[in-house]
Amino acid sequence: MDYLPYSDRRFRPAAHVITMISLFALALLIRFGHPVARQVGTFPLHDGGLFYVIIQQLLTVEAFPAFINYNALDIPFAYPPLAFYLSAGLVTLFNADITTVLFIFSGVLAALMVPAAYLLLRALLGDGALPIVAAVLFAATPNVVKMFNAGGGITRSLGAVFMLLFLWQLLGVYQTGGWRRVPLTVIFGALTVVSHPAATFVAVKSGLVFFLFWGRNRKGLVQSGGVAVSVLVASAVWWLPVVLTHGADVFVRGLQSGGQGVPVPLLLMVFPHTGETIMAYTAVVANLALLYALFKRRWFFPVWILALVAFGSRGAEAARMVPFTALIVLMGADVVAGMQRPAVPAFRLQRYGERLIVSAFVVVGVLFVVFNAWTQGADYGTAFYRLTPEQITAMDWLRENTPADAAVVPLTQGTNWAFDTVQEWLPALSQRESLITVQGMEWLPAEVYTGRIEANSALGECYTQDVACLTAWQAEHDITPDYLFVALPHTALARAIATSGDYELVYDDSVQIYQPAADSP
Repeated sequence: MDYLPYSDRRFRPAAHVITMISLFALALLIRFGHPVARQVGTFPLHDGGLFYVIIQQLLTVEAFPAFINYNALDIPFAYPPLAFYLSAGLVTLFNADITTVLFIFSGVLAALMVPAAYLLLRALLGDGALPIVAAVLFAATPNVVKMFNAGGGITRSLGAVFMLLFLWQLLGVYQTGGWRRVPLTVIFGALTVVSHPAATFVAVKSGLVFFLFWGRNRKGLVQSGGVAVSVLVASAVWWLPVVLTHGADVFVRGLQSGGQGVPVPLLLMVFPHTGETIMAYTAVVANLALLYALFKRRWFFPVWILALVAFGSRGAEAARMVPFTALIVLMGADVVAGMQRPAVPAFRLQRYGERLIVSAFVVVGVLFVVFNAWTQGADYGTAFYRLTPEQITAMDWLRENTPADAAVVPLTQGTNWAFDTVQEWLPALSQRESLITVQGMEWLPAEVYTGRIEANSALGECYTQDVACLTAWQAEHDITPDYLFVALPHTALARAIATSGDYELVYDDSVQIYQPAADSP
């Protein structure tokens, strides 16, 4: 059997609610509980600079803008807007800073993903301990925790919550054959669409798999069509004005930042990317569980995983761990059941003590996974995950001491632009143009977007070289900065700039800011 049938026969509301609250609390503990994570303040993790500007402009400029001004560009406001309006509402309600709302709201939304995943897992695995253990494993997967708790996680997490709830209700529609779940399915589907584009893509791919296994009949086809049309109509309040203003191709451009997938066999070989640091316990067991499911000819979860990675895995960080954690607990249940069968006397659990040992092994394994995720909270204080106070102060200095039309080149450490915190936040906090920031340009024509990526990548090659490389790079890409923002003064390029005589140091406090010397060529 591919799954345990959906059933409400043993539904106990009080226990059900307590379970979801407990899972939510566990997720909050993993995110906010580590002492280091609590000591470094409330500035958002990783990304969120563009979202900061969007929320700021919704509050101060226009409630329903056609364009967002970010990094000296007028960017079409075609991004699903629900999370931004909710964040703006929280800023107004609590008179809070936007950065604080991004920090806390993203963490709370990411924690809400866990009870939402539990509802879906319970529909797939039935009542009892299996969906609870699977939900705990889901909550403790570091790569689920990381990106959904970042500043940009307000949209990713919100979209993932509604996507999981949509799939939960859609599964109920197919497995019960009734219509009473259709309204909630439509509501959650529409909320997914207006929350995050990648979550919508994952919902569509997963929904097709659910239809393949449970909806292949006349009634299922009618229900599926009704849900799809209703979601499209309900979400038109957002996408229709965008299409009328910017044209439908703006959505195609917006998908540019997703990147291209790699061949499916390679993804399956290295999947899942759990991000565990102490020991890849969940990743190893998940891959074993996948092979076990294929051996047992339980096709649903492997097909679901295949669908999530086959056509681009962007946005599947949360969804892909649902089938993997389900496979883990199903394999575990089979192992325990096999050990109790008379057909395998050597492994039969005949005494209470033996059963206690197996239970203790399971509990210790789950606790280890949770501890592994919790310890990664220490990483949230590092420069990779957030701006340092010195970097924030330097950006404030730029805003207060340079011309409004000044152009800046931030020099960091040559990491992938998508993970460069300084590059995204500099335009937001300094209100000055960054000549290499890529974020936001995915909504512009493809040649503009790819040109910026090429320039960004080429600059990264100069970090281990001297000023001549920087000068050649400027000439090749027709870039003339008014200031250099040296976020990490210890690189070879930063040291070369300091001694070259071509640049004048105007700010020095852990971060260095230079402008071209008056006599430089």
